[in-house]
This record gives sequence, C-alpha cells and structure tokens, in this order.
Amino acid sequence: MTSIPRETHRNEGVSLKVEQHLDWCNNAGVEGVELMRTVLRVAIEYIPVVGGFFLLFHNQTIPAFVAFALYVPVNQLMRYLEVKRLRNGVDSSGIEQYNTHLFEIGGDIDVISQVSNQFNSKVKQYNRAFVRIGRQISSLEQVVNQHSSDIASLRQFLDELSASSVDKKTQVWLKTVLQQSRPEYIPLSDRHESHPVLIKSLSEVRQQMILVCPWLNDYVFNNYNIYREFHRLLEQGVRIKVIYGYTEDVKSIRYSGRKVDRWTLLETVGKDAWKYDALRELDKLQKQFNQLLRLKLVGTHEKFLVQDERIAMIGSHNFLTSGPSDKREFGIQTTDRNLIHLLIDRAHSAQNLELD
Repeated sequence: MTSIPRETHRNEGVSLKVEQHLDWCNNAGVEGVELMRTVLRVAIEYIPVVGGFFLLFHNQTIPAFVAFALYVPVNQLMRYLEVKRLRNGVDSSGIEQYNTHLFEIGGDIDVISQVSNQFNSKVKQYNRAFVRIGRQISSLEQVVNQHSSDIASLRQFLDELSASSVDKKTQVWLKTVLQQSRPEYIPLSDRHESHPVLIKSLSEVRQQMILVCPWLNDYVFNNYNIYREFHRLLEQGVRIKVIYGYTEDVKSIRYSGRKVDRWTLLETVGKDAWKYDALRELDKLQKQFNQLLRLKLVGTHEKFLVQDERIAMIGSHNFLTSGPSDKREFGIQTTDRNLIHLLIDRAHSAQNLELD
C-alpha cells in the first residue's frame, strides 16, 4: 500500500481538512486512491470547474490528493472512501449505507451541474444583450453624425444665400422654419404700429383670417381699404371671421327685452351707432359670400387678430374702430404657435348671440 507522508504537505501549508483527508487515504489503501482518481475523472468531465485544482504528487508518479473546493467539498470525497470501506464488508447494512452515500453524492453532482448550466445560460443572455446594445449605440452614433452633417450643410447653405438669389417662395419657407424653431415677440407701441400689422396680414393671409374687436367703424374699413381686401380674399376662397359687439352694448339690448342682433344693436346704441356703421357693408358681403364670411355678435372687449396659424396680434388698440392718433396703446405681434392656437380656439368657441 502506498502511504502519503504527512510532513511534506504540512510544510507546504495544507489545511486541516487536507490533513484529515490524507489520513483517510492512508487508511483506505491503494483501492481508496484509485477510487478517488475515478471520481475526479468523472467530476472533471461533467462539471465546469472555475477554481484551480491543486495536484500533489508522491514519488512524482502516483497522484496522492486532488483538492477542488469550488464544486465538490472535501467531505464528499471522504464519503467515497467511506463507501469503499463499507463495500468491503459482508453485511447488507453496509451495502445499503454504501448505496445511500453514492446516491447523495450523485445528487450533489446533479445540483452543481444544474447551477453551472444556469450560470452559463445567463452568461449567454448577457452576451447577446451586450451585442444588441452595441448595435443600438452604433446606430445612434450614425444618426447623430448624419444630423450633425445635415445641420452643417444647412448652415453652409444659409451662409451662401444672398437676398438677390432667393425667390420669394424660398424666403417665405426659410422664414417659416425660423419662426417654428424660435417664436418672435414684437412689441407694438401706439396705433401707428398696430394698423400696419393689420394691413400686412390681410395681404399675406392664405387660408383664414380672424378679427376680434368690439366695434366696426366704416371710416377704418374705407381708409385702410379693408372692404376691398375682404372682397379679394373672399373671391380667393379665404375664410374670414369677424367677432364684434361691446359687452355693455349687448347688455343694454337684453335689459330692453329685445332680440339680440346687429340691427337691434344699431338702434340701441343711439348716437354711438357710428362705432358699428361698417355692419351694413359687411352684411352685404356676408350675403354674397355666406360660406366664407362669418359675423359673430358675442359681447366682448377683446382685441386680437390671427393670420392663418402663423401670426397673431393682441393688444389694447381697437384696430377696426380707431383711426391714427396720439393716444397711447400697446400690443404684441407674435409667431408663438401655442398662443395662436389658444386665440383660434377662443374665437371658434365664442357664442354667436344672433343664433340664440
């Protein structure tokens, strides 16, 4: 029987469990050593070992001990040696105990194999995820690079443009792009600045014009050619909505118990009827272009206009009533889309009292 010297391995720092196992090996004899070698071959073949194996040799030829602590504890190897000793006995209880130990060790190996398979499966999942994330990052980098290139090209294009080389349609497009990316807010001081906004909006509107003012004066409509602009726009299919009617004037009609409409309004205001004397000409246009021109008597003190969905003006000036004067007024012209949509919704939702 080959004996394993204890002193040699103790000097090399072998743990107490290793020393205990050496005793078992010496007691079990050559057959115990051969059994241990067989177990190790099976374990190495079917179990992926992450930790290191420590191999000790006796006389440089026969393996004396193999300790691997990550998957098979030392006490399990000791069980094998105990089983071997039990098998040398003749009683049935020894054989039964041998089979029990063998079954337990086989179960341990199965559990370790399952855990190892789960670990390997997770590693594969993470590897696939890393590959997918890497592809997404690469795709995003390409998009960013493309956008950066487009922006650089656009800047170069704008720098190269000159006013003489750009047609009107292109100028309008560029202006619209700039307005959408950065809203403008232009202050309007006094009446001499708000009327030009009205005239310019009438000349540039393409789809819809909304005008909200308490009073509609014939002088302003004639002096600024608003009647003529209305007729031209209506013939082109542009929709025009005029919202009017001072709140207190509408209340006077209701207090009298009469029906609220444009003609009763003119009668009720008496000497102030001049503030509404544009109604007669507007009424004619409405009858001619009934589907395009709408006059809404609502009762208000608001003053604002909206050209398409591009420009809005809001302020204190009664721009459809007052002529040029030094009276102080203030307003804002803006391309703010949020404010424009708010004003459009407000105009559409206003109740027309003539329909009650």
